[in-house]
Amino acid sequence: MTSISVLLLLAFSGQVRGSVNSIAKINNLPRMHDSLLAEINHEIGRQKVKVAFLQQVIKEVEEEPYRPQHELSHPVDQFIAMVYNYGRWNYVTDFFRDDLQESPWLGKLLDEIKSNSVQIEDIKTALVGLFDLQALYGFSDQDLVSGNILGVGSQRFFGAYELYIIGNISLEQEDYKNCSKWSKMALHALDFSENWARNLLDLLLDNLVTCEFGNEQFNSALNYAYRILDLGGNSADHIESDIKMIIDDMQFNQDYPQISDDERNAVYSKLCPDESHINPSGRCYLRSEGWRLTFSPAKVEVMSEFPRIELWHHFIDDYTHQYIMEKATSAEMKKSDVLGHDANIRISDILWIEYHQDPLLKSFLRTIEQTSGIPVDGFSELLQIASYGIGGFYKPHIDTMTVGDDIETARFATIMLYLSDVQKGGATIFTDLGIRVAPARGQLLFWENTDKLGRGNPYTHHAACPVAIGQKWAANLWVHFSQIYPSN
Repeated sequence: MTSISVLLLLAFSGQVRGSVNSIAKINNLPRMHDSLLAEINHEIGRQKVKVAFLQQVIKEVEEEPYRPQHELSHPVDQFIAMVYNYGRWNYVTDFFRDDLQESPWLGKLLDEIKSNSVQIEDIKTALVGLFDLQALYGFSDQDLVSGNILGVGSQRFFGAYELYIIGNISLEQEDYKNCSKWSKMALHALDFSENWARNLLDLLLDNLVTCEFGNEQFNSALNYAYRILDLGGNSADHIESDIKMIIDDMQFNQDYPQISDDERNAVYSKLCPDESHINPSGRCYLRSEGWRLTFSPAKVEVMSEFPRIELWHHFIDDYTHQYIMEKATSAEMKKSDVLGHDANIRISDILWIEYHQDPLLKSFLRTIEQTSGIPVDGFSELLQIASYGIGGFYKPHIDTMTVGDDIETARFATIMLYLSDVQKGGATIFTDLGIRVAPARGQLLFWENTDKLGRGNPYTHHAACPVAIGQKWAANLWVHFSQIYPSN
């Protein structure tokens, strides 16, 4: 084939490919036109909705009975007018949020209206005034809702939206009791013929989940949460995690004993002298996870699964024991102090030891970490050495705060190493569980005081029985919750 023939063939091939591509584009045009028309129709529909909404706003403003020229003397009428004013312009602003960049004049106008309209703080102040009137004159919630105050009726009465606002303000103030009360009233007042009722229902149910949970009405909170899931509203995105948290809390609270301090002291007085006491049956096994335990497994006796309480037998070697005792006896010990309580709570001498720069103690803590499965070195307080002489004791107490307190300084776990045998007395007892542990040199008692949300477990109430004959030495270490679970 000559070079001219090749050139002609290449030119013809290019024309064919060009024609094929053009034909393909033409064939795609109808589909592209259909997509474009669908998008245009969708946008027209969206704009029609906005126009209809604007027309409704104009109509409401023109027909609004609470125009500036109207005198509002009744407190319920005043409150409803404030809520209506606040809600309308916030709703308008939210509705046109996407258009504000394209229409600066609209954004400027709405900002001006909002700045001269009722703010949420004004509503909160008015609500305090209403509740003060109710407390002073003693009229009922139903009188307040219906606008019947001291025999004088209002032009309007509280509807679902006004009641929702009251419940929502209560929620912001963590007043869960009033939040539940007013939100439930709003739920009953909902008129589903209104276009906005579906959105308000979603908000009300979400608030009721939180408020009933705050009131520890877990079954009720769970029911509202499942209603949100069934409806599939905006709140459904996060409600599954809420349901899990509610169920966890129900499990956490359902079996907790309601034991008074007097009852715990009675158990203390009964168990302490009872050296023949048999603990609830547990299980014993060798724990060998981690290289430190491979050749010398920990001898673990499980005293309780929940809360986790374990006794580790023969846990410390003679050299480390002697090292700790030398540190304990070479320094001056001080009388213990329990957050300002007197000697009726605890009698013992204590000493605090810095371990962070001590290689031997740090190595010992690494073994505790592998046995317990939680970080200890750098996550706990200083090592406390306690000495209980004749009559030394510690009445029933819990090592961490109770449910609802600040978790930043909560003691997640307690580590108690027995450094001596005691001839008579000195046992550690868990009053709520009926567990009694006689001190024996080299044993380590480990227990968790909180769950993984930082909530203190009442079952961990424990006490140190009085030493009758001999002397009791123990080393204590408390691991902080906030350092183990910082994300919580």
